[in-house]
This record gives sequence, structure tokens and C-alpha cells, in this order.
Amino acid sequence: MNSFSSRSTWIVFAATLAAWGGVIFFAWLILGMQDERHQQLGSSEQEAVRQITAVHTHAVAQDTAEERANLDKITKVDVLTAVNTIENAATSIGIALRVRDAQAEPGQNSTDKQSPDTLNVIGLLVEGDGSFPALMRSVQILEQLPFVTSIESLELTSGGPSKEKVIMWHASLRIRLYTSTSIAS
Repeated sequence: MNSFSSRSTWIVFAATLAAWGGVIFFAWLILGMQDERHQQLGSSEQEAVRQITAVHTHAVAQDTAEERANLDKITKVDVLTAVNTIENAATSIGIALRVRDAQAEPGQNSTDKQSPDTLNVIGLLVEGDGSFPALMRSVQILEQLPFVTSIESLELTSGGPSKEKVIMWHASLRIRLYTSTSIAS
């Protein structure tokens, strides 16, 4: 009977080890499935974020299409047209403006191949003579040109009285012209 009891003890022990082995195997299997599920959730969250970002970018592009077209329209001016417009801007008030110099500003323009989105900056030196109020009015006119510019500096010097006993002034302006048209080197 001892041998039966001893044999049954070993069988029960082996069955217990097999059961514990099965429990450990299934626990390991469940943990692996759980990790896989977490990875799938992370991937799907990343994909959802990518899709939301793409939809948002597309919506912004559609919402700003008109503004981008207007911006392109006002920056697509060639330098010669801008110079002619500036020189003729104040003729209605009797001021003859002259563009004395036009240069591409260093460091502002792309030295590589120009992309269509490159914004070039041209520095212009504009001069004119007249009465102080007329010169100030011409500066106001230059501030409202139909293209993108900025007045960087304005120097006024008194030239003395003219024949009509009105003090004549000389104006010298530095203007930056922003254009998206290609500029030959």
C-alpha cells in the first residue's frame, strides 16, 4: 500500500506541476495579448491624431484660400510696375517723386533655387521736392500703395524759400518693396 500511496503522491505532484505550468502559460499568454492590445490602441490613437491633423490642415487651407489668393495678388508685382506707380503716385498734388535706387536687399532673398513661395525684398530710394504739407501728403499716398511696402526711413531737409516765398523741402525715403516675382541676379 505504501507503493500505491507513494505512486499516487507522485502523480498528484506531477498533475499539480502541470496545472501550475498551465496557469503560468495562460497568464503569460494573457499578458502578451494585453500588450498587443495596448500597442494596437496606441497605433490607432496615433493614426486618429494624424487624421485629425490632416482634416484640420485641409480645413485651414480651404478657409484661407481667398486670403492666400489676395496675398498672392498683392505680392505679385514686378519691380518696374512698382517704380512707375511710386513715381506717378503724387503727381496729382504736384509732387514729382523719383526712384533713385532699387536694390535687392542682402540676406532677404533666397540664394538657392527660388521657390514660388519666396518673398523678395527690394530696397528703394525715393526722392521728391515740394512744400512741407505736399511732401507729407505724398508720404501718406505712398503708405497706401496697392502692393506690400514699408517705409523704413524719411528724411526731410529745408531747401530755403522758392519764388513764391514758400519754403521748399527735399524728402528722401527708404522704402522696402515685398514681391513674389522672380528677380534676375
